[in-house]
Amino acid sequence: MPNYKLKNRSGEKNESEVVFPFVRGTGKKIEFLATGFFIYPNIFVTAKHVFNNETIDWNYPVYPLNFRDGYYYDDRRITHLYKHPTSDICIGQLQHGKHKKTGEKIIDPVLGICIEELVVGSKIATHAYPESTQTPQNGIMDFNHHYYSGEITKHYPAGRDKSLISWPCYETNMLVMAGASGGPVFNLKNRRVTAVNSTGFSFHEEGQNVSYITPISHVLDIKIPDAELFNTKGDFTVKELLTACNCLQN
Repeated sequence: MPNYKLKNRSGEKNESEVVFPFVRGTGKKIEFLATGFFIYPNIFVTAKHVFNNETIDWNYPVYPLNFRDGYYYDDRRITHLYKHPTSDICIGQLQHGKHKKTGEKIIDPVLGICIEELVVGSKIATHAYPESTQTPQNGIMDFNHHYYSGEITKHYPAGRDKSLISWPCYETNMLVMAGASGGPVFNLKNRRVTAVNSTGFSFHEEGQNVSYITPISHVLDIKIPDAELFNTKGDFTVKELLTACNCLQN
């Protein structure tokens, strides 16, 4: 289990509050989609393909389930999405929320970011929510979060190809299953997030996994309109927000 670098003004938090699953639907009709994680209060990162044109349907909404105190979870809708123009990565904003039990304003814990370039052989790990299930008869949702590790096997600074994976990325031998897209990838050298899960393939006969991850640095220049920084609202880039709260490491 990775030793997360958590940042939160209100104290230490459980990792299930900072890394969370996305679901789509209402009532007993729920579909599990992917994983996301907080990098700043109310602001999360995930894979862009999670919110492709086929996924977005505000009548059949997509929302995160980030848990508080075990079984309680925040019912907070996504208000804005900011997609990277070329890479499989995006930023989202959530509604401000209040704790269901205490009524206090929620201050999201966040993961520390490192933009140091990985090299072939770098040891990595991810925390994600693959294989989550719902029991149709009673609507019970079973969230199965897992930890996977591996290493960088190839670096494609100009993209792997011109169509499917055309953005700068890394190839790894880490298992990335359905539902793990958008999960944080940690550099085990410094235990900070360095990339985001994009896609993966498992070749059971050969006993080898192939997956692709997108450098977290691709989100830094995305501008968040009307973001809050030390009680001041304005248009800030992700880099400016993370630098100000000491969550960014070169």
